[in-house]
Amino acid sequence: MFTDWTEALEAEALRLDPNPAQQLAAAARITARSSRDKDDLALLLDVLGLPTDTDTLTALLPLLPETGDAPTVTNTPAARALSAHEAMAISMHNNGDTEQAIREATGLSETDLSARVLDG
Repeated sequence: MFTDWTEALEAEALRLDPNPAQQLAAAARITARSSRDKDDLALLLDVLGLPTDTDTLTALLPLLPETGDAPTVTNTPAARALSAHEAMAISMHNNGDTEQAIREATGLSETDLSARVLDG
């Protein structure tokens, strides 16, 4: 809340409607950040009715996300997620705690500890 009413009146006098050119520029930047490549960017800008001239595209190219090489598809199954107890056991093992101390702290059985944590 304002204690000085002149500040409040000045704030109320500010225009809230942004400049249409600023809105279009912001839309173009967001579109560039969501595009895969230059061709994709040009198509998206065209669909949105935004400028697709060479100068605009050149200015937006640095905003394209870097894709690097194409992703490599492998058929290896995803690793099973660790439980909090297993993660704690691994941490304790890495810190040099004994197996007995790890079992007492985590509640894992000797079989679970050796099969899931210590062996890999």
